[in-house]
Amino acid sequence: QVDTLTLSATPIPRTLNMAMSGIRDMSTIEQPPQDRQSVQTYVLEHDWGLLADAIRRELGRGGQVYYLHNRVDSIDATAARLRDLLGEDVAIETAHGKMAEGQLSDVMARMSEGEIDVLVCTTIIETGIDIPNVNTLIIEDADNMGLSQLHQLRGRIKRGFQASTCILLYSYPLSETSRQRLNTMRETEDGFEIAEKDLELRGGGEILGTRQSGFNEFRLADMNVHKNLLLTANKDARMMLELDPNLKTPRGEALRILLYLFERDDAVKTYLAG
Repeated sequence: QVDTLTLSATPIPRTLNMAMSGIRDMSTIEQPPQDRQSVQTYVLEHDWGLLADAIRRELGRGGQVYYLHNRVDSIDATAARLRDLLGEDVAIETAHGKMAEGQLSDVMARMSEGEIDVLVCTTIIETGIDIPNVNTLIIEDADNMGLSQLHQLRGRIKRGFQASTCILLYSYPLSETSRQRLNTMRETEDGFEIAEKDLELRGGGEILGTRQSGFNEFRLADMNVHKNLLLTANKDARMMLELDPNLKTPRGEALRILLYLFERDDAVKTYLAG
């Protein structure tokens, strides 16, 4: 009896906010596929020698590598640098959104067939890519990316049953928010936990608007501090709308006055409109 089912590896703050507010019902799948190993995530300063060792280690066990460099104007130079470090026997190619469609399709087909060892790419790999033999992901300037995107990118590895490695590279100085994002990625693979941290750092956006991040200016509540009370409040609100949709009972009148005082009277009409 579900009309619309939305699936997400990591909800963006606004989606999570809507679920916590009761606008959407939510269920979570917490168990990974059987025999699926966790990803070892490391947060490191950029070091070419260390990266070359990590790539050789992956290639030595027959795997492949994504090296994410999210700047098209310098991606070829990065690929050339890796060729110098790793030698001519390592097959290195680039992939980005400004390539011709046929050329990009050819590169991705060769990567899938195992003909390419290291793919230097942009975030074009973020969705729709499933190559189980790619077990190492290296992300440059990971401190400039959001939690949801980092988690989505990390999902490009761990597609098979080999142990996987994700290396998040950063440069000083690090902002406190960036530090918290990277620490969260290092500490957990739980998409829901990551989404909650993203909600805390970026805010939940607008429930009745379109803004997908930022903090709502509630006068009495804080979504992060009082989120455990949201379920009770939501159940009570649903009950009132079922029993007294026009808020005409004594309790409904009290709620209408409260909504008016908080300039939310129009919200009732919005909710009733679906």
